[in-house]
Amino acid sequence: MPSTSPHTAPGWRFPGRFVLGPILLSVCLLSSSCAQGYTIVTANGAEIYSRGRPKLSGGYYVYTDANGQEQRVNSLRVRSIEAR
Repeated sequence: MPSTSPHTAPGWRFPGRFVLGPILLSVCLLSSSCAQGYTIVTANGAEIYSRGRPKLSGGYYVYTDANGQEQRVNSLRVRSIEAR
């Protein structure tokens, strides 16, 4: 009895690693290259959301807020910084 599976149908060929590799690579890069958000948790429990990873500069964490404005918070007030 002949097989009716599309994988064994005459004329069908698996695209191979030359097609599948770049597609998988593109999906991985697109999913990880988006700007990752971070949550800055302060000593009093408040949560501050930033668009990118906050950078420590002169005793302050400098970050970009949800509105795209550059902000800063004293590093002594920061309990943790967590990726969202």
